[in-house]
Amino acid sequence: SASLSKIMTIVSNTIRSFLPLNENTGLITKDEGPWQRTCTLESAQSTSMWRPGVKASALFFDGSLFLACETSTISYAFASGTISMWVNPPTTTKACALMEITGTTAGSALIISLTSISAVKVDLWTSLSSHPISITSTEQLSPNSFHFLVLTQSGSAVKVYIDGIAASLTGSNSGSWLSTISAKNMTIGTSKVASSLANFKGLLDEVMLQSVVIPFSSINSQ
Repeated sequence: SASLSKIMTIVSNTIRSFLPLNENTGLITKDEGPWQRTCTLESAQSTSMWRPGVKASALFFDGSLFLACETSTISYAFASGTISMWVNPPTTTKACALMEITGTTAGSALIISLTSISAVKVDLWTSLSSHPISITSTEQLSPNSFHFLVLTQSGSAVKVYIDGIAASLTGSNSGSWLSTISAKNMTIGTSKVASSLANFKGLLDEVMLQSVVIPFSSINSQ
């Protein structure tokens, strides 16, 4: 996509994880970030989980499939940064997980999800009983079309952008981020910490984590 290509040009050396999801076949997808790892499609019902995406192919999550990108050698423990992805949700009645990055302490995780009405929800759990960030967008993602979802944390609070427009947020929003939980492992399409969340059902494309805050002018240029 034009917007992601521009972001990559500006801050390519700050990319910590990038899953273009352009394999269009098989049960393995490559992380083109600095660690060059592979992520495995777990619980896949078939190998035909690929669909047309924003740029090339996209991965279709059927409600059981999820991506496991786990390793002991990777750290996402940066204090600020940007997470972006393209999301194409179906008409849904279940709150579902888009991404979870877990920390070293039991119950610690950054969880990005959709509510039952497809509003964006972001939670940072430092433990099972402490949630310094729990925010929900007023805006909703319309079903059956791709939306460019961007989260930024500059050190004071998380901001959420949907299709280049800053979302209105409700809830608690602190300066905590992935360094707070010593983040290490990532799963996409499911949550191991928030058991109430269903697995995602829909399309995801071009998932990226960066260790800097992307300028609004780049987010808004798509």
